[in-house]
Amino acid sequence: MTLIDTRTKRDSRPALYIAALSAAYLAAAALIKVVSGSIVEVFTSPDLFVIGMQWADFATTVFRYVVIFALGVFLVLWLLAPISAAISLRLTIARAALSVAGGALLSFLVGVLLDLSGTVSSSLFGARLPEFNGAGWAVVGAVQGLVATVVELGPVVLLAAVLVWLRLRALATVAND
Repeated sequence: MTLIDTRTKRDSRPALYIAALSAAYLAAAALIKVVSGSIVEVFTSPDLFVIGMQWADFATTVFRYVVIFALGVFLVLWLLAPISAAISLRLTIARAALSVAGGALLSFLVGVLLDLSGTVSSSLFGARLPEFNGAGWAVVGAVQGLVATVVELGPVVLLAAVLVWLRLRALATVAND
């Protein structure tokens, strides 16, 4: 079997499980961060504006990064490199790594588009010409985010993929007996 396999029957459930496990981890990590920040803010210097900004940042993180990354992982594992009980562990890890790259790439593209649109719209509505220096920094920041996404979230997706693969193998073994 090859890394990219578009000939076998596609089952969306393993891809959905892996993407959902990855998204749940990301959302839980972001939630822990915002709850701990809110608790610290309440006890140090209660400022409802700061607490509200922390929760707004949480919502932005969930919709801009978690959902987009999980969608990229799902699409790669569903359309390009499905994980099934018939493949080896090595191929499972390689396909999971490919899905991490797909999720990070989708996050990168959405981040670049949002940053560029924010730079251009702030220049246009500020009644001046668009600043392309800001656009350059938006791309550099997005590239740094791409690398950080792969390094931070790669192990999570790999673990989820191996766990789903082990479950599929166990179900296949039970079905064969």
